[in-house]
Amino acid sequence: MVDLKATNKKLTLRSQRIVSELAGVDWEQAGQLLNNASGEVKTAIVMQLLGVDSEQARNVLSRSGGHLRQAIGNRFD
Repeated sequence: MVDLKATNKKLTLRSQRIVSELAGVDWEQAGQLLNNASGEVKTAIVMQLLGVDSEQARNVLSRSGGHLRQAIGNRFD
């Protein structure tokens, strides 16, 4: 479940775990990414994996129809 926005403590912890695992970063960096992505998990992951800012990450996600795998170029195959 990555189409998630951290809006409370429970979802923030879940979001941070997902970003940490999928983006391959430590817990603290995952939290920073989420903060920079306004709590948007997909945006945070794209930011890290593609090395872009939140606006660019949102544009990439928009062009991919919101599909994370397509946005990041099938990095998990």
